[in-house]
Order: sequence, then C-alpha cells, then structure tokens
Amino acid sequence: MIPIVVKPPLTGITISLTPAPIGLEAVAEAFIHRAELLGARVERNLQSTANKLVAQFEDGGGARVVVYLRGWPCGNQPISEALAQAACGLSGWHARNAGGVFALGPDYLSVLSASLMCTTGVAALIGQYRGSGSREVNLSLGGVGLLSMAQYLAMDDAGQASPSKAGIDWSSPPFISVEGHLFELEALSPEAWLSFWSRLQVSAVDIAAAWSPFLQRYTTAQALLPSSLFDACSSRRLVDLQRMARNSGVDICPLRSGTVVSWQTHGPWSFGEPRVAACSSTLNTAPERPLTGLRGIEACRLIQGPLAGHLLRELGMELVKVEPPGSDPMRGMAPLVNELSVHFHAINRDKSCVELNLRSGGDRERLLQMAGGADVFLHNWAPGRAERLGLTPDILRRQSSSLIYASASGTGRVPKMNDPLATDFMIQAYSGLACRINQAESPAGALLTLVDVLGGVALAEGVVAALYARYAHQQVLELDSAMAGAAALLMASSPGSPPARSFATADGYVMVESCSRHMLSELDLRSLATTKALTLLAKQGVIATPVSFCAADVGAHPNLSGTLSRDEHGLNVATPWIINA
Repeated sequence: MIPIVVKPPLTGITISLTPAPIGLEAVAEAFIHRAELLGARVERNLQSTANKLVAQFEDGGGARVVVYLRGWPCGNQPISEALAQAACGLSGWHARNAGGVFALGPDYLSVLSASLMCTTGVAALIGQYRGSGSREVNLSLGGVGLLSMAQYLAMDDAGQASPSKAGIDWSSPPFISVEGHLFELEALSPEAWLSFWSRLQVSAVDIAAAWSPFLQRYTTAQALLPSSLFDACSSRRLVDLQRMARNSGVDICPLRSGTVVSWQTHGPWSFGEPRVAACSSTLNTAPERPLTGLRGIEACRLIQGPLAGHLLRELGMELVKVEPPGSDPMRGMAPLVNELSVHFHAINRDKSCVELNLRSGGDRERLLQMAGGADVFLHNWAPGRAERLGLTPDILRRQSSSLIYASASGTGRVPKMNDPLATDFMIQAYSGLACRINQAESPAGALLTLVDVLGGVALAEGVVAALYARYAHQQVLELDSAMAGAAALLMASSPGSPPARSFATADGYVMVESCSRHMLSELDLRSLATTKALTLLAKQGVIATPVSFCAADVGAHPNLSGTLSRDEHGLNVATPWIINA
C-alpha cells in the first residue's frame, strides 16, 4: 500500500503579490502569513498598482485568479485600519463600553480582509476546476468592515434599545481581584450565576438585576452591572474566586498579556490525515458562483459556525441548516422583523432548514442520509458531543468518502484541562487579545464579538482550502478551526503606526489618522458640525472620517454608499466581494 503524503491543503499554489499601498500594509503581511500557513508559496514580484493590493493565484493545473483589494467600496479616499473601523461602526459600538471613542488597536479588519482574500481567491480557483470562468475577485477593506458589523447594524436598524446608564451605580467587565488581576467571567445559566454571586454575598436584588445585561452583552456591546459585583470580587484573591466559580458552574479566565505561541505557529486550523477520493472536476454547465452545485450541512448555533456557513453560501454552496425541534432559539432573539430575529437573519439568510432531534435514531439516520449527498459538514458542538451522537468524521465518511468534515471550536476539538469556555470574551482574555484592545483607562477587551467573527471567517477559509485539496490533489481532509488560533493570528499582526485618535465635534466625532494629528493643535472642532469639521480638515490636508454610531450613520457615509439594503426581515450588508470572469 502506498502511504499517503501529508501536505498542507494549498500546496501547489503560487501567489504573486504587489507592494502594499498606504493603509493596506497590515493586510499584505497578514495575507502572506495565512497563505503560507496553508501551504501556498507567496512571492512579492508584481509591480505596484495605485490604491490596490493585488494577489495573483496560480497552480500547477493551469488555474489562475487575480484578487484586488481596495480601501473603500466607493471612492478612492485614503484608507487605514482606524478610518475603516470608525466608518463601519466598530469604534462607535466599542465606545458603548470603552469610556471613549477609540480604534480597537489591533489590525482587526486587515486580518479579516487577508482571510477573505485567501478564501475568495482559492474559491475562484476551485470554480475553474469545476468549469467556472471566475478569474477576478474584487474586495474592499471597508466592505469587510461592514460584514464584521452586519448583526449589530441590523439590530440597530430594527430599533434595538440600548441599556440606560441612568439610575444605577454600575461598572463593566472585566472584573478584578484583590491582587489586581483582571479576569473575564462566563455563566451559561441563571442558576450558575446565582450560585456564584451568592457565595460572594452579593444581594439577591443586584444578582437578579445583573443577569439580563450580562446575558445581553453579546448583542448590545455593553454590560452595565451593579458595582456591588465588582466590589465583591475586588476583596478576594483570584484563586479563591476560581474555586468558587468551579463549585458554582461558572468559568473564570484571567486576561493574558501574551498569546500561546503554538497557535501562531499553525494558526486556527488542525487538519487530519488526508484520505484519497476521486472527485468530479467539472459540471455540465458553468457555475454562476465558484461553489455553486456543492452542498453543505451546517449543524451550528450562535455566530462562529453560522457565519462560516453564510460565507460558503455567498460563494454559491447550497446550505442546509440543522436546527433542534422547535427551531434554533436564536430565531426569536429581539429585535424581530416579521417574526424573525434580525441578528439571526444577518448570517443565516438564504439557507434551507431542517429540524432534527439528533438523539433520536430516526433523525440521526436522516442526517446520515443527507451526508451521503453532501460535500461539507460543519458543526460547532461542545467537545465530546459528536462522539456521544455517533456523528464523528469516520461515521459520516461511510456515507460519502469525499465529505469534508469541519468543526468550529474555542481551543481545539479536544480542549486542555485549563482551557476556558469557547465563548468570545473568554477567548479574548485567554488569547491575549483583550490586553491589546484600547479602553479609556487601560486595555481590557471589547464587548464586540470580535473573536466569533474572526473564527467564522477562518473556518470558511479552512473549508475552502480543504475543498481545493480535494479538487487539486484528490485528498479529503477533516479539520477543526479554533477561535483561539484565529485570535493568535490577529495578535501576530502588529499595528504599523501609532494609533489614530478621535476628536469631538459639535454633533459627533471624527477619527483622525495618526500622521496628521499634529496639524490639529490650532483647530477647534467642538464648535463645528461634523460635516464642516471634515471640510476644514480636508483643506488643511488632514486625513479624517466621521465616526459611525448607528446604522443610519454607516448608510450615510460617502465611502460606503449603496452597501446596505433591506428585505422582508431587515437590514443586510452587501457581500464584500465581487467575482467576475
């Protein structure tokens, strides 16, 4: 028997890259890192192109695709990470909990853009193997920013009410121990929440008042909790708090100042040993989109897994979403438009749905039958659940030898003993990302679901890479994609310039690029409306953009024109890429 040679999924792809234009340098560095981790060879040998980062993908099979990344969806104004964050709403939503208006700090949108450049470029190569004429991809940093904020924008547009800061002595996470250790806390049930805080002798009234804003922080980007909770923590040692948490069913994760090196070495993806399987390379008709005609099954909840499915769907894959009997509870999460959660709709639209009780023998058998006609199976089940359900990679591959089995996790399919719960803010703390996020007093994380989005985009990237290996190398891979690894690659991308700064105007804020802040020393913007302030700044040669605090601000931004639309279930953001022949 000839042994199978294990090689990264993008082996055989050569990518030629232009020098990065101003504002897109971090995208180029992150793109090179990701592409090489997945096995591609990257060469910086293309001539520069004004205002665009260009990547040319080629492989030994003769497929060739060119990916163009520009700054804004509309216009050619200067771009930077901070300006894009401000325009797309990240800075405005982060301000709800940060004590001021800041850029996040890390090159968040640049890393997301690098991931989507790799995903779409490789998807277009796959399309050519399948008879597609897709040879050109266009993306923008601003368009990627809108994707990252899609759920928040939809909720705001649907009238989501922000928690009031009035009438309460409140504070916001993270918490702090008597030694001064910052930590995040996660409770997945009201019973665990009550048990933990009761052990700390917090009043029942404050415990009850805190549960709802704590639970809703994933959608509101803020958590206004009674200060008594923080006072109780600040009088106790971290080790004692951790013991009480374990006894209560609550998880605590101290904020780390650095990341786990191994995650930066291999990124979020763990690929299993490949298996050989023949795969049809062409269709009878050219697919409209690169993955048209492929079928995926998505057994996922919340954000990471469903976002990956959404991206695969946008690339043309037919997605069937498996939901529990009675449907996914996220469908009913307010605000609703026509009886459907806009948060759910933002990353689940255009998927078909089937309700299955996977503990039932009949429904499990139905899923296995579905897997027989599928190309991809995605899940984000808790560790060990696939084994308990009898839905492991080996079992599903008996239905289809060419099935790509992909799982979404927090720290891997088999977490280590001290790994935290696989939720966004816990992974921010564990990965070191929280200590890089700008706040008014000191870096302390964001209440935006940054890591869920990073993880979802990385999962789609890994699945597309595995599909490429199936078509180009006849190798079928299984994979896990971990949020901690996605965060580690963001940590590996260091900002290339001092942070930008926001300035108040009479009716809002403007974000000013770091290179031009010295020119503001004699300008008073507080007396000017934002539009007039921007006009004045432009005359002075200052690079600035308005900060968006709501969906209406984003829709009115001149560089984001035409990127928002509505259907019967609420606001949608435009797909951040266009793929052409």
